[in-house]
Amino acid sequence: MKPILLIFLIVMLPCFCFMGCGCGDDDDDPSTSSGQADDDDDTSQADDDADDDANDDVNDDVDDDVENDPVEIIAEFLPVAQPGAEYSHQLKTINEDLPYDLWEIDYGQLPDGLTLDPATGLISGEAEADEGLYFFVTRIYDAVGDSDDEFFGIRVGDPETPGPMKIREEEFTDIYYARHTAHGMTYACETCDDPEGNWGFSQYGDSGMWSGTFCAGAAYRYNVTADAADLERVRDCAEGLDGLRRVTGQPGLCARGYAHKDDPFASGDFNSFYPDNPDSENHYGEGEWEDWYWRGDVSRDQITGVMLGWAVMYDLVDDDEIRQLAGENVASIADHVWDHGLKIVESGEMTKYGQLSGYWIDDTPMFNGFNAVICLAWFKLAYHITGESRFLEHYNELIYDKGYLWVTDLYCYAYMGYLTKWYNVHMAMDNFYILLRVARGDDKYDEMAGLLEKHLWLPAGSARHQRHARLEGNPWFSFQYADATGQRDPEALYKAMVFFSDYPLWVEKERHVDNYGRPEVEIDPFHPEWATQPLPPTWRHSSNFVWHRCPYAIQGGTASDRENSGSAYISPYWLGRYSGVIDPNW
Repeated sequence: MKPILLIFLIVMLPCFCFMGCGCGDDDDDPSTSSGQADDDDDTSQADDDADDDANDDVNDDVDDDVENDPVEIIAEFLPVAQPGAEYSHQLKTINEDLPYDLWEIDYGQLPDGLTLDPATGLISGEAEADEGLYFFVTRIYDAVGDSDDEFFGIRVGDPETPGPMKIREEEFTDIYYARHTAHGMTYACETCDDPEGNWGFSQYGDSGMWSGTFCAGAAYRYNVTADAADLERVRDCAEGLDGLRRVTGQPGLCARGYAHKDDPFASGDFNSFYPDNPDSENHYGEGEWEDWYWRGDVSRDQITGVMLGWAVMYDLVDDDEIRQLAGENVASIADHVWDHGLKIVESGEMTKYGQLSGYWIDDTPMFNGFNAVICLAWFKLAYHITGESRFLEHYNELIYDKGYLWVTDLYCYAYMGYLTKWYNVHMAMDNFYILLRVARGDDKYDEMAGLLEKHLWLPAGSARHQRHARLEGNPWFSFQYADATGQRDPEALYKAMVFFSDYPLWVEKERHVDNYGRPEVEIDPFHPEWATQPLPPTWRHSSNFVWHRCPYAIQGGTASDRENSGSAYISPYWLGRYSGVIDPNW
């Protein structure tokens, strides 16, 4: 082992031991009762023995039933409750013959006027609540104390009209197509409220990631609706991502973003160019792209978004043109990375954040499980789409010869306690999502899913610095987890839906927030810049994606006239619809 790696292991081992320690698992399930009848003192001993034998037989039958038929509530979308009308719906389990002792609500509430019968699981009554969405998690116990929980939602309103989530998605989509896209790409907008209409595109440096994410959302949408207009939108997205690669003129190299010279871009973008300004990352296109500008120094973030977009479009949109573009682009990018020694290289030099090896962090030789997941996802995706054996060989070499899953397990570098950077968490979640989607049936799938749960999803312990995505109420992460693993996490879905239903249009406007004066905010005594619980979207400072920044930050952001694209709502909404966790009536 090289000396620098040995020193690194010696220094970092105590840190990782500390980060990984936990305080056990809280279990609020009630203890099981014996269920036995009392002896009758007035009967003979023979009668008592007979009673005991009968009780034993009953308990044996119950135990056998529970062992053979585990408790499980059936997930379903519940009927819309119309105000003032009678409502009745029976919650169901996979085995209605089991003896159940109790139905109860763990989180949330039913609409006013509706009740849950604790003995039968029947929801009934007359809805008296305001129109809107009401989310809850219900739990059921069987006769021996085993339990199961499930997430549900009830909309109060007119079932013939769109629900509040769908209305909000339509509003964000209208805004997106009005001032946040051109050439199939996604941008922020400056001075979008100017009465003269003098607005411009901005954030070209992050356009690749957001465009890829919106492409995924468009693919989810088409898969749900099968609408011809939605297919054309996906094709537009695919052409946009294809241009992101072709505009650079360098095989397999993507730009961060690009623009036509006549586009209405903001004054701060594309105002100087390389080589006139040696420090500029803006470039003039050449050949067929001579009327275009592109932003260089692409990073892992941007390529992650691009790969996510191609992965979802390829799988969910049955269109030869889109699938051909997906194959060409993903193969070209994967070849570029492999041929340059697991680096992103522009004009012969590695970009600032172009190091992708699982054995390097930027210019320092250190284990890097974060990079390891990225490489595994991209090469497995390339094989999934193209079937080219070289990509499977690269993937297998990284897993079996280079130990990339071992590296990921020990040095993931996503959640790092109070040092966590949520844009890295976001990138890690996207790449795990890609990897698990394309690795289904792989002999390493269970191990990879376990790494996702361990390092990104489940809390590492009960301490505040050990919180992970499950507790954050993040719609994108929660829906990705459900789709990639097939696991419904009722508590996480509940928190995500509550977050999602409190997401007004103005959340996408850049603003400064200061929540220190709010009595509801409990300050973390070990890190006073954070709250002890994730803040709702209206209390967070904005970012290009709201989940791209710390959900616990009490203060931050800068007020400006920038409006973000709204894809932070649009793409999770359609992922939720596609994966079956968002009701079309909501």
